[in-house]
Amino acid sequence: EVGGAGICLVMRRRRPRSTLVPCTPLLRAIGDPVGVPAGMYARQALQSLSVYEDLLPTMVFASDVRVALTWVTRNEVDAGIVYATDALISPDVRIVGNFRTSSHDPITYWSGVTRTAKPRAATFIRFLRSQIAQDIFMRHGFTTKLQQTRLGDRKSVR
Repeated sequence: EVGGAGICLVMRRRRPRSTLVPCTPLLRAIGDPVGVPAGMYARQALQSLSVYEDLLPTMVFASDVRVALTWVTRNEVDAGIVYATDALISPDVRIVGNFRTSSHDPITYWSGVTRTAKPRAATFIRFLRSQIAQDIFMRHGFTTKLQQTRLGDRKSVR
């Protein structure tokens, strides 16, 4: 395992004044939980909070996580659940909270070397596991094993 990722709740950084009535329900975008991994993790996280069924009428399902993020940036929905890595590259959204890693299946990224790989492949894998590479991953929103255990301690969606 090289690293992992988390999911978070995002909202548009600058929201225009709404002309909607105050009781209008918020629209939330997630990847389609039937076939989009980020949507599957979002559903699991919301189910762990026992709110998925209640929120279902206010959710719109995106064909992938970047579409959900785009809907938030365009103010087409009020909020979205996306990978933290995607949220960090968008200047138009802010992270409202992170879901605890224990609220959904682990999001992990693996690496490996085949039997027929050149020696440089093993060197590259060692680099991916080095502290330098781990620092780069963390700077871009990915998690390391140590950080994954601490991720649940940050500002969390409860």
